[in-house]
Amino acid sequence: MTSKTSKTIFLAGCGGGYDIFGGLPYYFKIKSNGIDDVTLINYTFTTHTLLSQYSQQLTTVLFRIDPRTDIAWLTDDVYFPEQRLANELHVPIYAILCDYIKTRIELIVEAYRYLIHGRTIDELVLIDGGSDVLLTGNELELGTPIEDMSHARAVDLLSSDEVKSKYIVVIGTNLEVGHGVLKSNIDARLTALSSDAIFTWLWQYEDDDDIRRYVEIFHRCCPRQSIVHSLICAALQGHQGYYLPEHLRSRITKSVVELDRKTPLSDSTIMNKQG
Repeated sequence: MTSKTSKTIFLAGCGGGYDIFGGLPYYFKIKSNGIDDVTLINYTFTTHTLLSQYSQQLTTVLFRIDPRTDIAWLTDDVYFPEQRLANELHVPIYAILCDYIKTRIELIVEAYRYLIHGRTIDELVLIDGGSDVLLTGNELELGTPIEDMSHARAVDLLSSDEVKSKYIVVIGTNLEVGHGVLKSNIDARLTALSSDAIFTWLWQYEDDDDIRRYVEIFHRCCPRQSIVHSLICAALQGHQGYYLPEHLRSRITKSVVELDRKTPLSDSTIMNKQG
């Protein structure tokens, strides 16, 4: 990924939940390089009811969430990561509704074409917390890949006139063990894709202001709602083994994911080389 200031970039959370938070270190780096035209998008599990009430509907499945000051309603029991992030960054977040009945691939494509609006986007980056998006479908256990694969398929349908370059970024690849994916399957897939990796970034909490900012923002955005990013942040802060953050203990009693030095390792590949 290059850094010309005239570029237009989409950063998109790939598989729902808090995936867009995994794009924050990239967002901060891109902005610090003088690139202002960056759009943040998330494939969202937020309910249609909340989106309809507190955001602007742009297409059948696309919503614009703006920063708000009236947030008494946004309690810890409300699941709305896009609103929390918009409030932190003071920028709009675009949410594509993930609904197993309403959402179809052509509607995701329609949402992107609305945002593209006749332009050519220089780079579209899909960010996955975990590694679902890299799986082939032939693994013994698949975790939760449907959202990631549907989103990636929709992006793949966008022409080169619409998006010049498409990338997939993963962070916390070993965390899919918590969703039942065999570690051996994850390792085999990463090995198969290693020759196609264009960029590998070991996130480091102590030495990088952008990584610390990601951790701080995540911890202000109801962190118990994301196991994946809670564990990534724990690993960044030096925890290893089967460590379980305090704020997750009301959700799960025992971690089955072993945190190690690779947990905060982020890999980037070109989409058309996913195979």
